[in-house]
Amino acid sequence: MDAKAHLRKAISLNPDYSEAYYELGLLLKKDEESGQALEHFQKAVSLRNDFAEAECELAIMLQFTKDLESSRNHFLNSLEINPNYANAYFHYGLLLIELEDIEEAKNNFDKVTEINQNYAPAYFNKAKLLTSPDDFEDAQKNYETAIDIDEQYVDAHYYLGKLYLGGIATDKEGTIVDCKDLTKAESHFLKVIEIDKSHSRAHYNLAKIKSETNKTKDAETLLKKAISLDQEYSKAHFLIAHVFENTKRKSLAEKHYGLSIKFFRENAISHYRLGVMKYQDGDFEKSLSHLKKSAEINPQHPESNFFIAMILRSDEDASLAKKYFYKALELNPDYSEAYFELGNHSVANGDLNEAKLHFQKASDLDQNFVLAYFHLAKILTNPSEYDQAYRNYETALEIKPDLSECHYWFAKLLASGEKLKTDGSLIKEPEISRAKEHLRKAITINKEFSKAYFKLGLLLVGDKEYNEAMKNFESAIMYNKDFAEAHYQIALLLMDENAVKSLSVPRTKPKKAKSLKST
Repeated sequence: MDAKAHLRKAISLNPDYSEAYYELGLLLKKDEESGQALEHFQKAVSLRNDFAEAECELAIMLQFTKDLESSRNHFLNSLEINPNYANAYFHYGLLLIELEDIEEAKNNFDKVTEINQNYAPAYFNKAKLLTSPDDFEDAQKNYETAIDIDEQYVDAHYYLGKLYLGGIATDKEGTIVDCKDLTKAESHFLKVIEIDKSHSRAHYNLAKIKSETNKTKDAETLLKKAISLDQEYSKAHFLIAHVFENTKRKSLAEKHYGLSIKFFRENAISHYRLGVMKYQDGDFEKSLSHLKKSAEINPQHPESNFFIAMILRSDEDASLAKKYFYKALELNPDYSEAYFELGNHSVANGDLNEAKLHFQKASDLDQNFVLAYFHLAKILTNPSEYDQAYRNYETALEIKPDLSECHYWFAKLLASGEKLKTDGSLIKEPEISRAKEHLRKAITINKEFSKAYFKLGLLLVGDKEYNEAMKNFESAIMYNKDFAEAHYQIALLLMDENAVKSLSVPRTKPKKAKSLKST
């Protein structure tokens, strides 16, 4: 006969034997025969009104069956019988967590450690409840105490590693401080793996550390291991997809973003990343589907709304794209790129005044946003705006001196020189030499910039530098064989006697470039 059989025999001989019911209940619980275990604890309690251990075990089983109020009552009965029963305080604390009474749960775990200073799970579970930045040090101490008691406490090592990986705390003045310690986090995750080699979460978090420290290959290896241990680990699929995306392995990235969604359908960020990738591929239909799903799952995600707007701005209904741009800005008022693209959208729809406001806002938010300065300068075409356009071109070129398009457009402004006096009268003060200088810079940066050659040619004609002008018109045609205006200007030069006299060699049909590109 085994222990169960002897206990049943004892009960058959003495039906009022409460201790036998209790011990049999423990064996049934161990063998996961929860229904029978519950019945035996109930019988033990009914036979003795001072049986603290049976009351506690009955409470645990009732919690398991989700009869939470009954569970609470039996825990309280147990503690009334034995106010120093550490195990009852501990399990009552777990019930209180389920009942969302977090402060009282903490108090119960504190009571456990007052009674038994070596009760490691109480320190651990209290630490898990200390999630506020104000509690960082307290959580740290409780995890460390649990580990001091039991060095092989896997969960304590794991969660302490996560605490160091997060590293958000507050100082005595209430200021947020960075307590992130990747070295300590790594040591605890490594300890977890030493104890339990199949711990997929520890492999994943180690991979996060490697990724943050730009050890991409190590991160990839750890993530592959995490996925081999748990093939449905959505977070691991997401992170390895991110690794693949950053290392230009696009198909693998798409595959794992897809798997991340498969195993967690509400994965907003994976939908977002797939949406962006499909957008970059020009597959706007699939992109829009993923982006809308991302925004549906997480309505507070500005980037999803931004890319939806980017796709919809080519739609006939311009207001729809505008709606999503404004939604992105509502969620993130400092979203400089959204202001910039909203400016481009306004330009495309002929609302230049609105575009000016958006480009200005983009450059105010990001003072290094070179394209915001440049695009604003381009639409400041009124003579009253000459000085403002001038400043924006200069600022753009200070930030990015090799922006050939900016040199070109700045040259056009300088060549026009159209300004308004304070009395409102129009004056022309062209700066031809500076304009030519910027055009030459544009060509130096982009040797195939046909429009820059053409514009420089026109300025050279104005200065009667016919030979150089001819060379620039020919270069314009070399890089754009269909450049009608350049052909026309060459014809004019060839028909101008004074111009022909200054040409260094007889003019012939310009040679064709080996590789022609239009601008």
